[in-house]
Amino acid sequence: MYDMLIGQPPFTGDNRTKTIEKILKGKLMLPAYLTQDARELIRRLMKRSETQRLGATGAAAVRSHAFFKHVHWDDVFARRLEPPIKPRLASEDDVSQFDTRFTLQTPIDSPDESTLSESANLMFQGFTYVAPSVMDEIHKPRVITARSPRRPRPHHAFTIPPAHAQEDLMDVQGLPI
Repeated sequence: MYDMLIGQPPFTGDNRTKTIEKILKGKLMLPAYLTQDARELIRRLMKRSETQRLGATGAAAVRSHAFFKHVHWDDVFARRLEPPIKPRLASEDDVSQFDTRFTLQTPIDSPDESTLSESANLMFQGFTYVAPSVMDEIHKPRVITARSPRRPRPHHAFTIPPAHAQEDLMDVQGLPI
């Protein structure tokens, strides 16, 4: 809510550790242009003690806050509300309403799904993005070195090819996935 009303996160630092320290110990600063209802809503949502936070007893407490007094929740849930702003788009892929910080970035494509077997694709069912490093790991041959803890022997290495079929995928008990 803070980020939506102010346009930036409430706590930031030069690195992750400093940001976390500010979250845990920093003072919440609210700009003067916020309404009193907005200020009180943010303060109550950002209580450090989760049991004291607005919403700790359920979403109804948040919905009944004075900040939302003009919101007709039944219409929200039924999706009957008209948006206050409807941008005019030149086409379905018009990105003129997006900040150029994002539109000027070179996109990183998700790996082509057709390169994986159907069984391998099942692992990612429901996901829309898989990091390229994960895909590289799946397609990379795995090298296993056999060693016995009882008797020192020369190491024997063998390679396991990447999984390509449902029966190639096994769980930790050796059962097909």
